[in-house]
Amino acid sequence: VSITANNVSIIGIKFVGPSSATFVNNENCIQTNGTFATNRDGLTVLNCEIYNFGSYGINAEFTNNITISDNYIHNVAYGGIFFRSCITGWIENNRISDITPGSSANMYGITLSHTDNPAPTSKTSSTHFCYGINVTGNELQN
Repeated sequence: VSITANNVSIIGIKFVGPSSATFVNNENCIQTNGTFATNRDGLTVLNCEIYNFGSYGINAEFTNNITISDNYIHNVAYGGIFFRSCITGWIENNRISDITPGSSANMYGITLSHTDNPAPTSKTSSTHFCYGINVTGNELQN
């Protein structure tokens, strides 16, 4: 699901990918990309099940006001929930399990980071880290 609009809600959907947690570059279940100049605003993913994707369960860049709540994300290669340069939101009461190594042998349950180039210098630079994201009540295993 490639999100190109603001104020999107995805509620109560079961997503089954094609990869059985084998790494496949850019095979994301839910993807939203804003830019520093035009952040996406308002994404809610609630009470969904996401599994068998080759890269990320939920991948967001430059997106504000995100709520990721009460989801079950499993058997995904590389990253369960991955935010880059996102501002304000909640990651709460999710169950994330069986995230497998990607091509670099890394795996991430929940990640709050930044876009890659250039390296971030502050929360106002064009590649700032995430900030204002509350992470609470999640269960991560394997």
